[in-house]
Amino acid sequence: MAVFFLEDMLGTVECIAWPRVDAENASVITEDSKVLLKGRVKADDEKDGQLMVDEIIPFEDLGGSLYIRFEDMESYREKEEELKSLLRNSEGRDRVIIFLNKEKKQKILPESRNVKADEELMGILKARFGEENIKYVG
Repeated sequence: MAVFFLEDMLGTVECIAWPRVDAENASVITEDSKVLLKGRVKADDEKDGQLMVDEIIPFEDLGGSLYIRFEDMESYREKEEELKSLLRNSEGRDRVIIFLNKEKKQKILPESRNVKADEELMGILKARFGEENIKYVG
Protein backbone atom coordinates (compact mmCIF):
# COMPACT_ATOMS: atom_id res chain seq x y z
CA MET A 1 0.00 0.00 0.00
CA ALA A 2 1.27 3.46 -0.87
CA VAL A 3 0.46 6.69 0.92
CA PHE A 4 1.42 9.88 -0.89
CA PHE A 5 0.32 13.47 -1.24
CA LEU A 6 -1.09 15.05 -4.37
CA GLU A 7 -0.40 18.76 -4.62
CA ASP A 8 -1.61 21.47 -6.95
CA MET A 9 -1.93 25.26 -6.86
CA LEU A 10 -4.88 25.08 -4.47
CA GLY A 11 -3.70 22.61 -1.88
CA THR A 12 -2.69 19.10 -0.94
CA VAL A 13 -4.65 15.89 -0.43
CA GLU A 14 -3.53 12.60 1.08
CA CYS A 15 -3.85 9.68 -1.35
CA ILE A 16 -3.94 6.00 -0.49
CA ALA A 17 -3.28 3.42 -3.20
CA TRP A 18 -4.07 -0.18 -2.37
CA PRO A 19 -1.33 -2.82 -2.86
CA ARG A 20 -2.48 -3.86 -6.35
CA VAL A 21 -2.63 -0.25 -7.57
CA ASP A 22 0.70 0.51 -5.90
CA ALA A 23 2.43 -2.51 -7.45
CA GLU A 24 1.12 -1.70 -10.95
CA ASN A 25 2.16 1.97 -10.72
CA ALA A 26 5.19 2.18 -8.44
CA SER A 27 7.34 3.64 -11.21
CA VAL A 28 4.99 6.59 -11.85
CA ILE A 29 4.42 7.62 -8.23
CA THR A 30 7.41 9.92 -8.02
CA GLU A 31 7.97 13.49 -6.96
CA ASP A 32 6.81 15.98 -9.59
CA SER A 33 5.24 13.30 -11.80
CA LYS A 34 2.08 14.35 -13.61
CA VAL A 35 -0.70 11.81 -13.21
CA LEU A 36 -4.46 11.48 -13.37
CA LEU A 37 -5.89 9.74 -10.32
CA LYS A 38 -9.24 7.97 -10.28
CA GLY A 39 -10.82 6.89 -7.05
CA ARG A 40 -13.18 7.72 -4.20
CA VAL A 41 -13.04 10.55 -1.71
CA LYS A 42 -13.18 9.58 1.94
CA ALA A 43 -14.19 12.52 4.10
CA ASP A 44 -15.41 12.92 7.65
CA ASP A 45 -15.71 15.72 10.20
CA GLU A 46 -12.79 14.54 12.31
CA LYS A 47 -9.94 14.73 9.80
CA ASP A 48 -9.03 15.99 6.32
CA GLY A 49 -10.35 14.13 3.30
CA GLN A 50 -8.41 11.41 1.57
CA LEU A 51 -8.45 10.04 -1.96
CA MET A 52 -8.70 6.25 -2.10
CA VAL A 53 -6.92 5.63 -5.41
CA ASP A 54 -8.26 2.96 -7.76
CA GLU A 55 -6.31 3.90 -10.88
CA ILE A 56 -3.21 5.95 -11.74
CA ILE A 57 -2.66 7.15 -15.30
CA PRO A 58 0.49 9.05 -16.32
CA PHE A 59 -0.34 12.16 -18.36
CA GLU A 60 1.74 10.89 -21.28
CA ASP A 61 -0.60 7.88 -21.52
CA LEU A 62 -3.73 10.02 -21.81
CA GLY A 63 -3.25 11.02 -25.41
CA GLY A 64 -3.88 14.35 -27.00
CA SER A 65 -5.61 15.81 -30.02
CA LEU A 66 -4.26 16.07 -33.54
CA TYR A 67 -5.97 18.88 -35.46
CA ILE A 68 -5.92 18.82 -39.24
CA ARG A 69 -7.32 21.94 -40.88
CA PHE A 70 -8.83 22.16 -44.34
CA GLU A 71 -10.06 25.32 -46.03
CA ASP A 72 -13.55 23.93 -46.59
CA MET A 73 -15.59 20.73 -46.96
CA GLU A 74 -14.78 20.48 -50.65
CA SER A 75 -11.00 20.50 -50.09
CA TYR A 76 -11.42 17.95 -47.28
CA ARG A 77 -13.43 15.62 -49.52
CA GLU A 78 -10.77 15.90 -52.24
CA LYS A 79 -8.02 14.80 -49.84
CA GLU A 80 -9.99 12.52 -47.51
CA GLU A 81 -8.83 9.19 -48.97
CA GLU A 82 -5.20 10.29 -48.99
CA LEU A 83 -5.50 11.43 -45.37
CA LYS A 84 -7.09 8.13 -44.33
CA SER A 85 -4.26 6.28 -46.03
CA LEU A 86 -1.63 8.32 -44.15
CA LEU A 87 -3.36 7.83 -40.80
CA ARG A 88 -4.12 4.13 -41.29
CA ASN A 89 -0.57 3.01 -40.43
CA SER A 90 -0.47 4.83 -37.11
CA GLU A 91 -2.12 3.47 -33.97
CA GLY A 92 -2.13 5.32 -30.69
CA ARG A 93 -4.14 7.30 -28.17
CA ASP A 94 -4.27 10.65 -29.91
CA ARG A 95 -7.64 11.53 -31.36
CA VAL A 96 -7.89 13.11 -34.78
CA ILE A 97 -10.00 16.22 -35.27
CA ILE A 98 -10.72 17.58 -38.73
CA PHE A 99 -11.39 21.33 -38.77
CA LEU A 100 -13.13 23.01 -41.70
CA ASN A 101 -12.07 26.65 -41.72
CA LYS A 102 -14.76 28.17 -43.96
CA GLU A 103 -17.62 26.32 -42.25
CA LYS A 104 -16.12 26.71 -38.76
CA LYS A 105 -16.95 23.07 -38.05
CA GLN A 106 -15.00 20.16 -36.71
CA LYS A 107 -15.32 16.42 -37.05
CA ILE A 108 -13.84 14.12 -34.41
CA LEU A 109 -12.86 10.80 -35.95
CA PRO A 110 -13.95 7.66 -34.06
CA GLU A 111 -11.62 6.19 -31.40
CA SER A 112 -10.79 3.33 -33.76
CA ARG A 113 -9.02 5.94 -35.91
CA ASN A 114 -6.81 7.31 -33.09
CA VAL A 115 -3.15 7.73 -34.01
CA LYS A 116 0.23 8.17 -32.42
CA ALA A 117 1.10 11.77 -33.28
CA ASP A 118 4.86 11.26 -33.20
CA GLU A 119 7.48 13.26 -35.09
CA GLU A 120 7.33 10.96 -38.11
CA LEU A 121 3.57 11.25 -38.61
CA MET A 122 3.57 14.98 -37.87
CA GLY A 123 6.34 15.49 -40.45
CA ILE A 124 4.45 13.56 -43.12
CA LEU A 125 1.21 15.47 -42.47
CA LYS A 126 2.92 18.87 -42.39
CA ALA A 127 4.74 18.15 -45.64
CA ARG A 128 1.54 17.08 -47.38
CA PHE A 129 -1.06 19.48 -45.93
CA GLY A 130 1.10 22.40 -44.80
CA GLU A 131 2.70 23.07 -41.45
CA GLU A 132 0.14 25.76 -40.61
CA ASN A 133 -2.68 23.20 -40.99
CA ILE A 134 -1.38 20.58 -38.55
CA LYS A 135 -1.41 21.10 -34.80
CA TYR A 136 -1.00 18.75 -31.84
CA VAL A 137 -2.43 19.62 -28.44
CA GLY A 138 -1.28 17.28 -25.70
